[in-house]
Amino acid sequence: MAVEDKLKITIRVADIPEFQMSVKRENEEYYRAAIAEYNRLWSKWKSANPSNDTNRIILTIALSFARQYYEAVSKMRVREEQYASKQKDVEQTLDEFEKQLDKILLEM
Repeated sequence: MAVEDKLKITIRVADIPEFQMSVKRENEEYYRAAIAEYNRLWSKWKSANPSNDTNRIILTIALSFARQYYEAVSKMRVREEQYASKQKDVEQTLDEFEKQLDKILLEM
């Protein structure tokens, strides 16, 4: 991968000192959106639970993101299984139709 395919972005998350990270240019918007959502949750949870330390809140948010990821993956797998099942039904219908056409043509 060429160097110009990467972009350095500055990450500011929670109370952690900012740092730079190299990301693929085509992924920049996803990182920025994730960072914005992370910081939104950080502010919300820090305000709601000021006695919680930074590590606890960071862990809670990370687990929330992980749960959302696995929930999305699970839903995607269900959709893929439903699609495969429908595709199989279509193929069976087409096979039956082809057999009926063969039968009609052979009877002519």
